[in-house]
Amino acid sequence: MKGAPFTHTLSSLMSLARKSALLVALALCLIAFAALEASAQSCATPGKDGPGGSLTGVVNTYYPGNANAAMGATSITLGAPTGAAATITTGDLLLVIQMQDAQINDTNSSVYGDGISGDPGSGASAIGQSGLYEYVVATNNATTSVTIRGAGTGNGLVNSYFNNNATNSRGQRRFQVVRVPQYTSATLSSGLTALPWNGRTGGILAIDVSGALNLGSATVNVNGMGFRGGGARQLAGDSGGANTDYRNTTANTCHGIKGEGIAGTPHYVYDPSTLSVIDTGVEGYPSGATARGAPGNAGGGGTDGNPITNDQNSGGGGGGNGGVGGVGGNTWSSNLGRGGFGGGDFSSAAANRLIMGGGGGAGSRNNSSGTASSGGAGGGIVMIRAGNITGSGTITANGSQGSDAENDGAGGGGAGGSVLVVALNGGLGSLTVRAQGGDGGNAWTTQTAGGTPGNRHGPGGGGAGGVVALNGSASVSVTGGTRGTTTTSFDPYGATSGGSGQTLSITASQITGATAGASCSPYVGLTKSVSPTGTQIPGTDLTYTIAFSNTGGAQARNLVIIDPDPSTTLSLSTSTYFKVGSVTTSIVSTGLTMQTFYSNNGGSTYTYTPVSGGGGAPAGYDANVTHIRFQFTGNLSQSSTGNANSGSVSFKVRIK
Repeated sequence: MKGAPFTHTLSSLMSLARKSALLVALALCLIAFAALEASAQSCATPGKDGPGGSLTGVVNTYYPGNANAAMGATSITLGAPTGAAATITTGDLLLVIQMQDAQINDTNSSVYGDGISGDPGSGASAIGQSGLYEYVVATNNATTSVTIRGAGTGNGLVNSYFNNNATNSRGQRRFQVVRVPQYTSATLSSGLTALPWNGRTGGILAIDVSGALNLGSATVNVNGMGFRGGGARQLAGDSGGANTDYRNTTANTCHGIKGEGIAGTPHYVYDPSTLSVIDTGVEGYPSGATARGAPGNAGGGGTDGNPITNDQNSGGGGGGNGGVGGVGGNTWSSNLGRGGFGGGDFSSAAANRLIMGGGGGAGSRNNSSGTASSGGAGGGIVMIRAGNITGSGTITANGSQGSDAENDGAGGGGAGGSVLVVALNGGLGSLTVRAQGGDGGNAWTTQTAGGTPGNRHGPGGGGAGGVVALNGSASVSVTGGTRGTTTTSFDPYGATSGGSGQTLSITASQITGATAGASCSPYVGLTKSVSPTGTQIPGTDLTYTIAFSNTGGAQARNLVIIDPDPSTTLSLSTSTYFKVGSVTTSIVSTGLTMQTFYSNNGGSTYTYTPVSGGGGAPAGYDANVTHIRFQFTGNLSQSSTGNANSGSVSFKVRIK
């Protein structure tokens, strides 16, 4: 896309003159150019939001999808926005993503979840569109509906997206549309975050940087901003339950609540942002939102060993994502293995398909009050596409720990979320990524064991590790959360830790939809060399060659190279004489031509003409030249075919 010129500096050194010898070194060069629209790509408006500076707070605006959007559709019905104040306008980059769409087998047996006989009763019989996403471009100023240009049929959507309330046969189906800011450059800060998932929107941090992204020594986190844990309830028991239940309804006052995940949202969830249990008003899962069966990637609730009084408390299961969540601990004195199963792993994770970490299940509870025994929330999602990445920094999308309990079952940990980082040019800097599972909650750790099983109650299972997708090297941790323990003996009492997550090696081209801003912009790099190298004596001629190459996604126009960089104190005339008539070029791009201009006043103007003997230099040389400006007419191609995207300029100097 057309944009204002910007600059790029290549770092190197310049020696000062010595009467006896000169250590040959490279001067700073300045390069400037502007972009031409990239062809055969679906581009938004790279850099539309300008330089981001130090990013902090919530930078995304989230819109719930208010109606289904079919494959090929060019408009999407929207609900009221949340998050950042910026609203959708023409040329904005949007992320469309299906958050929940899985189906489960709701039979009250070991086939619960995936429909496969035999424990664990967990997972999904079909994941539907869960996790599928694409980038699209807004073509109007949106209010209740946005028109888009996508990469699908007829410039519409590649995928179908669904928005439906929960029914007796399946959980709610939700997708959202996220406005993704497009920066020319940006620096991360530790204040940058996402809006926590609220059952309709949030849980995602997404940015597009066409130029340089500095990691800023920051720690950016979306910990616990994903799917929420099951909200615990203090219950006195009910004759409507059995200690073999995989699912039961909240109308029967026994068992722990299942967590939230890709298969739906349960009747009660623990909201970590308000530290409260929220009643969603609907059961949420087919045939009930309680007991040990784990729907989709959500952890199962603890099935009580004595439902009629609900006093044989077991722990909640951990949420799943890149791995399987851990199982909750056993029932109190009856020591039955009835803890919630861990949420299933999302084996379909890919560059174009990512989900939030599953929420942990709540433990069975009859004594404690408040939010004790609730499940932990899963980690959110981070999506970053940038031209190049520099500096060091950390991104975390960890699951939260399950809530502890006194003499009750504890909550399962939330699973790690998902992180995707792509740099179109170069590596990922010194990046650290963590998408770790949350630990399971602990049960009655101030009480002595008092025999076997004695005072032991079920701890929570650990949340699974998340998913990290990168196109370069980074320090990555996707370990599962540690299972909780019970009593002063720190006994896991049947609880298990969450499984490890996944690390994916991806490419930018595997991401669906509108192209990253960096791929829609030129990226011209410089390499400067000198011959001969090493320490040379006065009177030696040196040849400097500046090679340039456009590795971006669009042609570069108005290319200008200045040597040395006029923003520094460096000057050709400090230690050398410029050789008159020595400039040569090597250009492959069709139609690209060059003119050379010279300065004798430190780069203030470029109107000087070198002359033999100028400034008292030897014949054939000029001592007045301080800077050289190479100005190109035409466009530097982005195509590497026949090296059409590269070229070079050279000139000679003599050491004084």
